[in-house]
Amino acid sequence: MSALEKIVKGQINAFISVLKFPAKIFHVNIDDYQRFIMRAVCEKVTKDSAYYWSYRIREKNTSNISNFDLNADYSQYGIVIQGPALEEDDFTYNTIRQYLRQYPGVNIIVSVWDDENNDWIQKVRNLNVEVVLNKKPQISGKLNVNMQIVNTFSGIEKAKSLGVRYVLKTRSDQRIYQHNALDFFKALVNEYKPINNDVTNPQKGRVITCAMNYGDMFAPFMTADFLYFGYVEDVYSLFNINLDNRNKGCWDSMVSRKKMSEDQLSPESYILQGYALNLGFKVECDVKTSWQFIKNHLISINKDMIGLYWPKYDQRLEENRRNGYFNSNEVEGQYSTYNFDFIMWLCLLENSFAYSPSFEENANYVIKEHN
Repeated sequence: MSALEKIVKGQINAFISVLKFPAKIFHVNIDDYQRFIMRAVCEKVTKDSAYYWSYRIREKNTSNISNFDLNADYSQYGIVIQGPALEEDDFTYNTIRQYLRQYPGVNIIVSVWDDENNDWIQKVRNLNVEVVLNKKPQISGKLNVNMQIVNTFSGIEKAKSLGVRYVLKTRSDQRIYQHNALDFFKALVNEYKPINNDVTNPQKGRVITCAMNYGDMFAPFMTADFLYFGYVEDVYSLFNINLDNRNKGCWDSMVSRKKMSEDQLSPESYILQGYALNLGFKVECDVKTSWQFIKNHLISINKDMIGLYWPKYDQRLEENRRNGYFNSNEVEGQYSTYNFDFIMWLCLLENSFAYSPSFEENANYVIKEHN
């Protein structure tokens, strides 16, 4: 955060505190009053700027989210929630509670490290969900990729032992708000069968991923790694890969998208290429080959389709970019809004646009920062 941003934030905090005073005088519910403030702010900045501004609210503890019983049975599903607990606002705990209400009978596996807060672990176990404790790998791998592989794979192993048919892998610091997301995932996997003519170890079904704002149409094998869904056998194969022998390091800026893929400098490319190799797919780190794999073996959706919230990075507040439809800081050649969201993935599948060798130039775009 820059010095100017800190000053503005301080001024806004003080201003909001003053604005709250009339709510006490008129006995207005503070949440309603904050809505008045947000509406007024959005109207003002829309009038004074080149953009249309809006806002979105989400329930923190999820207890007021309505859940209608549609007579569905989710015992064939497993949800693996992996990563360190996000205890602020009881985020991870409340996410688990919400999934239990949304999906009666679902098998939830919380896969965390063995040094996690014992009180938190017991509180989660009291919800009658499975908790898997993992020992951290000695080598973290590039950008902690081994950390993700280890606690995700052990969670999937647990789900497999429980006899589930489908498994969703998600992060402990993310939450899906959309009702019936599991049914939606299952419907997609059932509707779009894999094209297994380019692999030696066929998939049972496609694996669902979720698009982010990397410009991943031109970043070979760089689909986002925070959410996967599929038959348990397929997601098991996705994470049944060798650990990385490199140390964590840092985000490699000033390298091209192609270089990121060739040297597997991100967890996204490391995991997806490992999975492709497990299937017997011939990996080439170019746009053409990446598109072929995505077209034949994945389904990519928008995070907004499932109401996915991720309270990390400043982009959580500027959703136009995180949702991949507008980047106010776009630079020439970046094409950060060209991602395999569901629209673009379906257009690829239906041959609505055609690959051109000139697209490989876009893979040579140099990534200057990690937002």
